[in-house]
Amino acid sequence: MDASVEPSPRYGQFSAVDGRHYMWRGYGPGRGSNIIAVYDPSTELWSLLPTTGPLPPGEAVGCSVCVGRCLYTFGGSDESSYFNDMSKLDLDTLQWTKVQTSGSQPMKKTGCGLVRVNERTLCCFGGFGIEGTTQPGSTFTKIGYSDGRGWTNKFHFLDTQNGVWSSPELRGERPPCSNFTFTMVDQHRAVLFGGWQSGRSRVNDVYLFNFSTMEVTKVKPVQGEPWPVERSGHAACCLNYGQDHPQLLVYGGLDNGNKPLGDMWILDVDTVQWTEVTPPESMTPRHYHSITATSLGPGLTEVLVFGGLRERLGDHAIAETTILRFEMRLLAEVRHPNLVQFIGAVFDQSPPLIITELLDMNLRQAYEENQLDPGNRLSIFMDIALALNYLHQRYNPIIHRDVSAPNVLLQRMPNHQLKGKVSDLGSANFLQHAHTMGEGAIIYSPPEVIPQAFDPLTPPLRQSVKIDVYSYGIVLCEVTASRFPSAEHYRDMILQVQRQRPAVYELILHCTKREPSHRPSMAQVMVELNKIAPF
Repeated sequence: MDASVEPSPRYGQFSAVDGRHYMWRGYGPGRGSNIIAVYDPSTELWSLLPTTGPLPPGEAVGCSVCVGRCLYTFGGSDESSYFNDMSKLDLDTLQWTKVQTSGSQPMKKTGCGLVRVNERTLCCFGGFGIEGTTQPGSTFTKIGYSDGRGWTNKFHFLDTQNGVWSSPELRGERPPCSNFTFTMVDQHRAVLFGGWQSGRSRVNDVYLFNFSTMEVTKVKPVQGEPWPVERSGHAACCLNYGQDHPQLLVYGGLDNGNKPLGDMWILDVDTVQWTEVTPPESMTPRHYHSITATSLGPGLTEVLVFGGLRERLGDHAIAETTILRFEMRLLAEVRHPNLVQFIGAVFDQSPPLIITELLDMNLRQAYEENQLDPGNRLSIFMDIALALNYLHQRYNPIIHRDVSAPNVLLQRMPNHQLKGKVSDLGSANFLQHAHTMGEGAIIYSPPEVIPQAFDPLTPPLRQSVKIDVYSYGIVLCEVTASRFPSAEHYRDMILQVQRQRPAVYELILHCTKREPSHRPSMAQVMVELNKIAPF
């Protein structure tokens, strides 16, 4: 990326995407400029391009969306005024025009949302500003300013072909008023998350808009389930628009203590289940930043993160560009409740940084810190077996090749039990391409792997899923004995398990037989586990 043409630091900027990422205005050195920044995924470069025509009056915290080869922008504010102008930028000529509108005009406001419902219809919702016309079912809450400023949860539709605003009936509970995210996820649905309520508190409810039925459904946080904290000033995008199980990515914002957030979450829109993921270290806590997403081909989505504020107020605007790529095919193809979910990768560093869901601890940490409750070991053994059986039973079986206690992560469930999830599929190969290359710790490796691990010139041996079965047997011994399975201590450990848990001892011996064909399948392992009493 050519750093000489990167956009200047800013926050509260306008942004949109149509295959390329567009960004302009915002508070910072470039405010009031006619320059639009364009990031092209094919060249991985920014361009700073001058626009012509009457510039939109709003400088920051407005909203925008692309429709065809036009970019529409609405509202926003400067240091003293709010606006309700709708402007349009021709993306071929880079010329602005003011859209002449009529009908039920939205009020002058900032912090609102704008989505494209279809090729001719936009929906504008909520915001903070100067009271306008009344709307049945909506509220406007003044907050003491002499000019009547306040919060609204009104919504309006704009027909871009004739410029007419309208306010059709919307059934259901209206969402919060301002500084939320409002994102289309398919041709009929949008998701609104977080934002300010009129009572000056931030929220973390999810609202599902269905524009086919004109209904909105509120989903409250579920106690004990992973869920983001209350926030406003965050950013969001859809990772796989219009596909099965659309995913909403949410990052950053301000919490109710006015602290900038640096967490990242993905919402499965169909199930309304959240997964917390680990962002790159370069993505520091921030708010009033922008996120845009575009498809790079079947199953691959590129996300661009730019700008924002590191502090609640002040001149701490960010000028960093972060590119994330999300492999949605892997998200869809390798999904199991006992596998750590692969989310995506950051490709602007070497090696690429893998992004996965965020969990509490690994299995080795759990037994070393006495975190395993009675009965929990056996349930975790079953969790690992279920995950490996899923990988092995696929049409194209996958060998994990690095099964170990540190690669089993644990999630604390509402009943306080720990759920095991197998992680680090980075060494995994599809069976048809699999050969022994020495991945994983030697102590977990079966005999058929050892020669090639020590001597790279040894011809690689054909692998089978029984490599994972052997490693699984070593994990059984390690966790049952609560000791690291070093070569010098392994014999003592296996004798300890024989004395304390004879049934587990027999299963370990079966899993770690020298001849791969003599080892059980993971399906057979699960049958044996069901015969063992919890411990």
